Amino acid sequence: MKKGIIGSIIFCLLFTVVACDKNPTAPEITDINGSWSGTTSQNNSFTLTIANDKITKWKIKVQSGGMTQEVNTYYCSVPITDHMFTLTSGGWPQPKLRIEGEFKSNSKCKGTFSFGGTDGSWTVRR
Repeated sequence: MKKGIIGSIIFCLLFTVVACDKNPTAPEITDINGSWSGTTSQNNSFTLTIANDKITKWKIKVQSGGMTQEVNTYYCSVPITDHMFTLTSGGWPQPKLRIEGEFKSNSKCKGTFSFGGTDGSWTVRR
């Protein structure tokens, strides 16, 4: 009786390990160059421009401290590594802005932002 129970437990454990090992494959990301636009969790705009797998300009509107501010940069060259990036801007006397993102496909990118004590998320598409 014990051998039957132990055998059943071992079979279930092996079956669980094999079943959990099957991960769906992520879509292949081959071309992210171009213009991307979308919105933040505050329902404000966020845009990116990418050339040669680098962010060359970006613009985001952020609400913080009761005000909406537009923060942007042009002529930057932020590398995208393993489909991820981090943008930072500002500092004293302006609050620091940090944007992190990950490309989910050739047409969708998602991430988070932090500005002056306010955190949020965003999604852009092309």
